[in-house]
Amino acid sequence: MNQHDDIAIKVEHLTKVYPLYNSRKDRIKEVLHPLRKKYHQDFYALNDVSFEVKKGETVGIIGKNGSGKSTLLKILSGVLTPTSGSYYINGKVSSLLELGTGFSPELNGIENIYFYGMLLGFKKKEMDDMLDDILSFADIGDFVYQPVKTYSSGMYVRLAFSVAVNVKPDILIVDEALAVGDIFFQQKCMIRMRKIMERGTTILFVSHDPATIQSLCQRGVLLDKGKVYMIGPAKEVSQEYFKIMLEEANANMLSVSSEQETSKVSFNFNNSKNEIIQCLPEDSFIEGGEEFVRRCAERFGEDIGWIANVKILNSKGEITNKIECRENFLIRVYIKAKKDIESYSIAFRIWDEKGMSLFGTHTILEKVKLPSLKKNNKIIVDFIVENIFAAGKYSITVAFENPVFPPSNHITLDGILGAEYFYITEPVNVLDKTLSKVYTKVKIKISNIEYY
Repeated sequence: MNQHDDIAIKVEHLTKVYPLYNSRKDRIKEVLHPLRKKYHQDFYALNDVSFEVKKGETVGIIGKNGSGKSTLLKILSGVLTPTSGSYYINGKVSSLLELGTGFSPELNGIENIYFYGMLLGFKKKEMDDMLDDILSFADIGDFVYQPVKTYSSGMYVRLAFSVAVNVKPDILIVDEALAVGDIFFQQKCMIRMRKIMERGTTILFVSHDPATIQSLCQRGVLLDKGKVYMIGPAKEVSQEYFKIMLEEANANMLSVSSEQETSKVSFNFNNSKNEIIQCLPEDSFIEGGEEFVRRCAERFGEDIGWIANVKILNSKGEITNKIECRENFLIRVYIKAKKDIESYSIAFRIWDEKGMSLFGTHTILEKVKLPSLKKNNKIIVDFIVENIFAAGKYSITVAFENPVFPPSNHITLDGILGAEYFYITEPVNVLDKTLSKVYTKVKIKISNIEYY
């Protein structure tokens, strides 16, 4: 057995150096100087980087901006050449790097799909067989016949990701290009990433989000200023990166003067009972149209019940996707019975844009008894949620379930991944900012102990 048979990627002492000049004149002077005098400073984007990725493994590359993450991926994808060191790739590589990499702007979407396949060594017949799946996943409509240079960043990412994952590569290299996509497409991408992981595809994934690395990867590589700072289990590497960021944030916070605390709190909460609104006028029931059905990342269930719609309401009762920092909000679920249903529960779960589950509950857990439904009966269930989330994008999964006990045997009547999204705005007061995904108030007690 060859020593490299179980290795997908091997990086040895990889270094990438860029010369930095103060001006164009210095560049010219260096070229023309008879004694080859140096007029530049060396910038090490990568400095002696070494690691291995085994076949079927998902490894996350994490680090601050400027740590060398994207440079590393470009070298492994063949876009850049290293200054020194070497790397070994064992298998067919598909890459999704930053916008502008991989597609020809003058070619249209269809032409770029075939061009990308040709670069990977696929024949036209093989690409013909993949085309429908690529177009269906990308979902950019007739824009696929327009030049890529006319695409928005979101459309570009949709097509690029769809091609990258549907050509069934041995190794998938993904930069943080997905960050420009909408929340529904990001959710869709994370579901597909997990599926290709189960298929045994090797994945090298770059991020500066420790929650994403911990959620997707088995191991992590932490880069700092072009060097390997740490290699280890994803959880430990994520925690180490978070520690570094926390130290920096704490240092920055020392320079911020203390201001009075401001907080937006609406809705009245009763800790012993979750308020659920069921008696609303008939015209309050809003059926979700074709757009609602299309945007759902994934739908599943026994087709007995139907989640007709999901809406977000702010503290003023307005339907919106924009929630201010610390403003409480409401998740409204519209339910329709396709058959008589005696007992059931409604559940929701909130995810961040990287596919990390943050929070959720269901009516049984909240000790709320819902009325039985006859065929075609409608009901609206409102979950009033205390806003514990940091600024960012979030999506909601909703489930309509028949509660068969034990809970592991619940039957899903209808379930939707990515049923709705919302985003939390940045806080006006810097002291409201949190370093984690969620924030909840804690009581602090200080005891003054005298020592003798």
